Amino acid sequence: MKMSGRPVSITVGARDKAGRLMPFLAELTTEEFVKLALGSRTEVVINLDWGRLVPLIASEFEKLRTRDINDAFHALWIVWVDAPTYEDAAVRRHKFLEVSSRAIDALAKLQSSVPTRIPALPTTLGQDIEACLDLCSQYLATLMCCIQAKREVESGSFSGNPIFKKYAEWMEGLLLDAYARSMGVQNGWISDSAHIFVLAVDEDPEVKLYVDALGDRVPVDFDPWVEFVRRSTSRRERNREITIQARLERTDSAHAALALRLREMVRWARGLRELVDAMSAHSNGSEIAESERPIK
Repeated sequence: MKMSGRPVSITVGARDKAGRLMPFLAELTTEEFVKLALGSRTEVVINLDWGRLVPLIASEFEKLRTRDINDAFHALWIVWVDAPTYEDAAVRRHKFLEVSSRAIDALAKLQSSVPTRIPALPTTLGQDIEACLDLCSQYLATLMCCIQAKREVESGSFSGNPIFKKYAEWMEGLLLDAYARSMGVQNGWISDSAHIFVLAVDEDPEVKLYVDALGDRVPVDFDPWVEFVRRSTSRRERNREITIQARLERTDSAHAALALRLREMVRWARGLRELVDAMSAHSNGSEIAESERPIK
């Protein structure tokens, strides 16, 4: 047996306590190795050392999976951009059926690849946050294609409880959980050093957008500036004067950028869910109106 024009040889050995490989049968030919492994001496046990190959194999499988997802997403994107250019109704409908098919295939692949907990801090060890959020963005874009294709093929199909609403809710929940943690809100508690307080103190013009994106993770009347002053200040009264002092550590730029990206992705997912709700309400309303129309 030859590989790349050279004979294949096999070394049999074992690792010592220090992890060093100690060969005791070196340079076996393939035939000799097979005879040794399958011979009649059943008391001989052979263990192959795959330790060094495991990380390499895992890395290659991950590359293949990522490449497969990217290829599916790219093919979907091309068909989605092309579909609206057709004026003939039958051809246009056929193209959007293809968009729907490709989008559902890509969505299924993405669903199994998105982690069940999205990192909320840029320093999270062992996790590629940008790659994770890129997958989530692909998921939302693919879901958007699913919704548009469904509407183009048959707008009335949104009646009842459309399945794509569940997909939007699932991704919104994942992103909202990560976003809330990035803002310093977790399990109903707001950290004293929460990023939302930093934005309030800095008088960020978009602080209301940040609060609104948190949804039910904060009270309805939550005002970050009022809450920060209430819990984080010390008062000193002297000669009819009141001095208020507060200390707050500023959020680093990477954390702030991640919080902003998560905010926009939460709003995107929420917008898709609300879009499906609106289309469902319209379809159900049309069905009711049709059923109440008098029979001539």
